[in-house]
Amino acid sequence: MTLAIQVRRENGNAVITCIGRLVFGDETRAFHSCVVDALERSPNVILNFDGLRIIDSGGIGTLVGLLTTARNRKGDLRLVGVNERVGRSLQITKLLTLFSVFKSDAEASASFVS
Repeated sequence: MTLAIQVRRENGNAVITCIGRLVFGDETRAFHSCVVDALERSPNVILNFDGLRIIDSGGIGTLVGLLTTARNRKGDLRLVGVNERVGRSLQITKLLTLFSVFKSDAEASASFVS
């Protein structure tokens, strides 16, 4: 299964839902392009990984680069729906210490208001 990406808005923030696998190659290029496009419209982006089944080192590297891009623009990325398998990859790489993880898009969106 490749990566399917859906984009919508929630309280002015982009919500990018990923379904499938985020792996080095076409998937990471499409994901990167989509998130950068969303960051050009809003500094805060929610990444819904509820349908994401696999993330490899290419996906993790892309995620780190996008987090840096968002924070350089005075924004941030929030993660939603991180399953056990993807969560384990993020935990092993210590990325869970960099990201805020939420149970729903609405919770993640509300967290940007402070």
